[in-house]
Amino acid sequence: MGAIRVEGTDEVIVSLDGPAKVHDQIRRVPGAFDSLARGVRAVHRRAPQFPIGGRCTVQASNAAHLRATVQAARDMGLRSLSFLAADLSSSAFNRPVEWPAERQSSVAPELAELDCEMASLIAGYPADGFILEAPQKLRRIVAHFRAHYGLAPHIAPRCNAPWVSAVVESNGDVRPCFFHAAIGNTAGTTLGAVLNGPQAIAFRESLRVADNPICQRCVCSLYVETQEPTQ
Repeated sequence: MGAIRVEGTDEVIVSLDGPAKVHDQIRRVPGAFDSLARGVRAVHRRAPQFPIGGRCTVQASNAAHLRATVQAARDMGLRSLSFLAADLSSSAFNRPVEWPAERQSSVAPELAELDCEMASLIAGYPADGFILEAPQKLRRIVAHFRAHYGLAPHIAPRCNAPWVSAVVESNGDVRPCFFHAAIGNTAGTTLGAVLNGPQAIAFRESLRVADNPICQRCVCSLYVETQEPTQ
């Protein structure tokens, strides 16, 4: 990680799954946490103010260690930490198929444990903005898993990602977000042409986030204030 070029790079976000033992267990790599910490230190030796943030995906193995994860991120010298619920039901992130029920059950956290830890995290919510999600968004992580267990309906987050951003994959596929299907490919054309092409326009015109089943199960959300309504 220390070999990255900080010139021309605005920010780096690293995956942090928990304090050292938990992180190594989830990554299945002995010493993974220490390697990550060394990389952060190496970058900061070159550029002490360069922003490196962390992102923690909440799942069964770390749900009881969220407060410890925040402390580990601070000790590592990260600028911030964000939390995201584990995606259990989509084929995003290069999964060839959706996870079977058994695999989903092994990743989904135990609700009482998660609820208790999240409540404690919110009760001690830092005033310095180190945690990027507001308490309301942290509570939504618990609500997401409650819906997974059938204890509440799936409710789509407020999101306008398809109107303000895009995901470009290594093969050139362009997605309106991580979870929806590709709306084109940059091979032989430009990103702008794809985003303003008929397939992309038709997708945005037809998408109703609140009613879309993919959006309703989404673990992520991006909402950028715009002057014009997006849906």
